[in-house]
Amino acid sequence: MTEELHEEYQVCYKHPDRKTLLRCNKCDRPICPECAVRTPTGYRCKDCIKSQQKVFDTAESKDYFIGGAIAAVLGFAGTFVMRLVPFLPVFVAALIFAAAFGKIICAAVRAAVSRRRSVMLTRVVVIAAALGALVGFGQEIIVNFNIISMGMAYMGLMPIIADILYIVVQSVTILSDMNGMVFRR
Repeated sequence: MTEELHEEYQVCYKHPDRKTLLRCNKCDRPICPECAVRTPTGYRCKDCIKSQQKVFDTAESKDYFIGGAIAAVLGFAGTFVMRLVPFLPVFVAALIFAAAFGKIICAAVRAAVSRRRSVMLTRVVVIAAALGALVGFGQEIIVNFNIISMGMAYMGLMPIIADILYIVVQSVTILSDMNGMVFRR
């Protein structure tokens, strides 16, 4: 004979209209599949995950200013270094220098803030570096928009696309490095 489980369905603590048998393995509250986060030790509710992650946010308020200032200055400096190498095609230079300056920015920020970290610090550093690079490219973008307006779209668009590529690659490099992600084959 088949034996059936006779467990009581409960409702999710966040969604009272959803029945569930699943419970958080930390706080023991009933959770629906949408609220469940799979961890190596079982399912947890999003509130327990959030409180667990806050333990790892160690940044102090001064770190946001320090990290943002360093990222903006180095993001700005990277645009000038990229222009000093005329023998590389503009897209290759954008890729190489963006990744290199992304790594330099991360190392400098980590050293300045004594390796403290937080999600908000990462966001501040990425935004500040992108704004620094955008300011560095500002004159070039204005000149190229003038070239485009004179009817020479190809000559004006390529440097602008390279500048955007630089900012995107630098931001992704910083984001992955600050979060500790390593890309391997």
